Amino acid sequence: MSRAQEIADLLAGVTITTADNNPQITLTSTDTDAGHGPRLNMVRNPSEAGADGDNLGQIFIQGYNDAGTPELIDYFQLFTEIADASDGTEDARQIHYVMTGGSQRSRIEHNATETVINEDSVDVDFRVEGATNANLLTVDAGDEAVRINTTAAGPGASNTNAGIELREAGLVFFSSASGYVNINRNADGTQLFFNQSGNLAGGIGIASSEVFFRSGETALLFDDTANFIRPADGAGGARDNIIDLGETNNRFDDIFATNGTIQTSDENEKQNIASLTSAEMTAAKAISALFKTYKWKDKVAEKGDSARIHTGVVAQEVQTAMTNAGLDPTKYAFWCSNTWWETSTEVAAVEEDIKNGVLADVARTNITTYHTEDAAPEGATKHTRLGVRYPELLAFIGAATEQRLADIETRLAALEAD
Repeated sequence: MSRAQEIADLLAGVTITTADNNPQITLTSTDTDAGHGPRLNMVRNPSEAGADGDNLGQIFIQGYNDAGTPELIDYFQLFTEIADASDGTEDARQIHYVMTGGSQRSRIEHNATETVINEDSVDVDFRVEGATNANLLTVDAGDEAVRINTTAAGPGASNTNAGIELREAGLVFFSSASGYVNINRNADGTQLFFNQSGNLAGGIGIASSEVFFRSGETALLFDDTANFIRPADGAGGARDNIIDLGETNNRFDDIFATNGTIQTSDENEKQNIASLTSAEMTAAKAISALFKTYKWKDKVAEKGDSARIHTGVVAQEVQTAMTNAGLDPTKYAFWCSNTWWETSTEVAAVEEDIKNGVLADVARTNITTYHTEDAAPEGATKHTRLGVRYPELLAFIGAATEQRLADIETRLAALEAD
């Protein structure tokens, strides 16, 4: 064969066929310097200027399928093109195509701004193995979830699936068989924020090595050193004589304690200190005769005849006794009247849809409370509940009783002296 024929055959393309699995092409460099070698160059249009979108080269790995007449399939393709041919700002784009479900799909793409995994949105997962953990990092395309150290950490996942799961709807799940989640900040302040619709709703923080839970400027701080829980502000600082525990329509039931409450009674913080007037003594005497036994209606509804008997007064009768004595009960702290407005909304049961950030929930009635009539929407229901502060009411009755007894003793002493 002539040299010219050999060159013509090369220009027409070369096919190397062997009957074994040995390499068809081997490139060997005998150079011993620090340069790169051996080297394979693929050059597109060496005599012409490049342009954006020029295909620089493709590598195909092919094989036959099992059709009746087998078809040659591009099972893998490596594609490279010019994204920007401008001198000094040249950019390339390279795509790894893999045959998936009968179609070539982009599995990895490199371009000037990012490296993209699964650009064609195929339902395939991404997984990174650690030294001992087969699921150190996984991206589950079907569940639209990113997982660390687990195959599933969402609701209902076993503790054996300890790890972290991030869902596309913003859901984050932490699961641990025996460990904990550690959040550290090297300064006082809120460490974990809770937001609703972009607005800060509350948080958990640290103040002087103690934990506090806050909503705005209303917070509770847990002091492990002094063994107490105290009201606090949004930074865990002291907030004295401002925060109430419960409210008229959201009450605690029983409070279990070894001792009673300590109420401030310092003379330095009081004024207008005086003995009871005759009208107050008249009212107190009438109230002292109003103590009765009774049962709570909601407890009877719950427990029937086993509901226990209580002893106390009826706030409406206390109000009448004060009014009959010419006194305004609203001026006295032992008599309370609280009004609020409510709206109710029926909420249907919700089926779990973790992919879209929806957790299962039972059917319920949502009650929204408004503390002023101006804040309440039209159609809101008005409620009023009366109450008494028993420590102050009993002190009021006790003061009247002591003054009456003192008066009786004085009169007896005068009679005896006669």
